Amino acid sequence: MLRMVLDDYRHNFLSALKEFGMVENGWWMYAYMLIFPVIIFRDVINMNEIIVYYGTMLPLLGGTFFARLYPNHMSRTLFLCPMSRKMRIGYFKTAFLLRIVMPLFVFLLFSSMLFLFKIIQGLEFFFALMVLLMYLISVNVCADSWNGKPEMSGEKYALPGYFPIWNVLGQISGIMNMIILAGFRGNNGEPYSLGELILAGVLLIIQALILIKIVSSYLKPVMERSVSYEACYVSLKK
Repeated sequence: MLRMVLDDYRHNFLSALKEFGMVENGWWMYAYMLIFPVIIFRDVINMNEIIVYYGTMLPLLGGTFFARLYPNHMSRTLFLCPMSRKMRIGYFKTAFLLRIVMPLFVFLLFSSMLFLFKIIQGLEFFFALMVLLMYLISVNVCADSWNGKPEMSGEKYALPGYFPIWNVLGQISGIMNMIILAGFRGNNGEPYSLGELILAGVLLIIQALILIKIVSSYLKPVMERSVSYEACYVSLKK
């Protein structure tokens, strides 16, 4: 199944990129987050802090791009294949995990080197890892914000239970938590102070609660729509 997902992503990369470029995604905000610390704090931050910041934010933004490039639906071609419902669910789960594992691997590789060179501490590594993991799960559930079919909104089916609000909260909490923790992790490997430790713990708890709500309420309807041709394509027409 992994090979099928990789082949599908490879064959549809250019078309997905073209479609992605036609949608307003507010990517200027993400670009701003990349250049903001260097431009604004260029006189007060050192090279270690810059390395830690970009090593943290690039996997997060890369994971966001990957999730939006390949949102939670199967291409029309795959619906023409003789795939059972079980195989389609397997495809969904494999693709979902792949979009999480790839940026997570990049983060682990880079942060492991920082840990070995004693630029960051183990606790800082763990906190940042948890924030990134929860963010990637949230953004991959929310990447296709019109998934599900309980109610109609224009030409798109909207998920119930104030989905747009939880979508925004999930992404904002992850991005802000990572920016804050990246600042902690840039302290040349110094341990957390008590105040920083408490703040990091509170941020993780808040993000975890938002993630639980997103996964418990929206993951199943997102998957159900993804594996159904009628819900994914036909029912979106007027």
